[in-house]
Amino acid sequence: MPLRVERPVPVLAAEGIRLEETTGGVVLSCRLRGAPGLPETVWFRFPDALAPALAPRGDPFLAALLLLAMRQGGRLIIEGPVSPALLRAVPAIADLFLDWQDQVGEPLAPVTVDAQPVAAVGRGTVAAAFFSCGVDSFYTVLRNLGRYPAGDARRVGDLLLVHGFDVSLERVADFEAVRESATAVAGALGLRLVPIATNVRAVLRSLDWGFTHGPALAAVGLALAGVCHTVYIPATDFLLEMIPWGSHPVLDPLWSTETVEFVHDGAEVRRADKIRALAASPLALRHLRVCWQPAGGAGNCGRCEKCLQTMVDLELAGALAAAEGFPQTVDPAAIERLIIPRLDSYYWFYTLRVARAQTTDPRLLAALETTVGRRARANARLRLIEGLGRALRPLGLGSRVRAADRRWLGGAIDRAVRTIRARARRLFYST
Repeated sequence: MPLRVERPVPVLAAEGIRLEETTGGVVLSCRLRGAPGLPETVWFRFPDALAPALAPRGDPFLAALLLLAMRQGGRLIIEGPVSPALLRAVPAIADLFLDWQDQVGEPLAPVTVDAQPVAAVGRGTVAAAFFSCGVDSFYTVLRNLGRYPAGDARRVGDLLLVHGFDVSLERVADFEAVRESATAVAGALGLRLVPIATNVRAVLRSLDWGFTHGPALAAVGLALAGVCHTVYIPATDFLLEMIPWGSHPVLDPLWSTETVEFVHDGAEVRRADKIRALAASPLALRHLRVCWQPAGGAGNCGRCEKCLQTMVDLELAGALAAAEGFPQTVDPAAIERLIIPRLDSYYWFYTLRVARAQTTDPRLLAALETTVGRRARANARLRLIEGLGRALRPLGLGSRVRAADRRWLGGAIDRAVRTIRARARRLFYST
């Protein structure tokens, strides 16, 4: 009888959770165990003024590390108090990511979470919203302030600006430019800007940021549970065109605890319609920033797909000339050369529909017809290929190939396919 060897269960642990005041602010951190090749610690830095409301809890580290633990399988150990409500939500959160693992581009597995269930004491006094000077966050903040009067607990009071997410920690000058712009916005609206820094994205660099950014946002919000009772996460996608994504109306509320509630905000409106709403705000037009190119600072390059998409929508709203951070005109030739990522198709399809319905520069309309039409034809070919794959699936060819790959190549083909998928996603969607 052959000897059966049990493989050790992989363990990822957050140890030594601590809160300490430093010269740069108050830092919440933990040591990582079971994560070779990654930073030794996970940390979040907040302004000194928030120190009395912060606590050395495990909630933010559970959110930050859950996907990483699911990638390796086994156990996630959080050596600190964690919200019982959050622990109860972990199976539902994990099930969502397991359903999405083909899009994530990595094989995921269920994990066991070991943590001490202890509810937080005390509750924050303010509602906050993540803010980056982008379309989604500007829309969420301005709509919130227009909806809730002063004194209403639901009214946003803090804007959360995170260094280390869209702007990497190494780009200090670029972040300072963004911070200056966000400070001006907060001052004009009578709000408090809360600048935050974290290395969470560096810790999660082996996974697709399109999926890890949602848990990373949740981690920041959970760390601020003693400051904020509600955290608004601006929606990326329109509800009827929703795709698997790290921030999602089903996923975001699951991170809520006994003391802090997460709200996925703005999914009822398409991006182009958000831009149309922002066209009425001189403040938004002055500070709007959508570009994350390395040398972008607080400005916009005016050449990338995201910039061009925003510029076209601003032009259709009659507001491009007033948008100070963008070129004042759209070059139709640049639109014609543009390669639209597949998952951005619906943004452009709707923009083309708007352009057709109103008086539009004929050259711009023709360029949109050319580029969006090219994307539509490519989508049709991809759907045909995908349909063929589904038709062949009952023949078992795919399972036979996978079985042979596992037996003879140790799963090398499967790993290569997943790597290619993940790199393709990062090419089109990482910032």
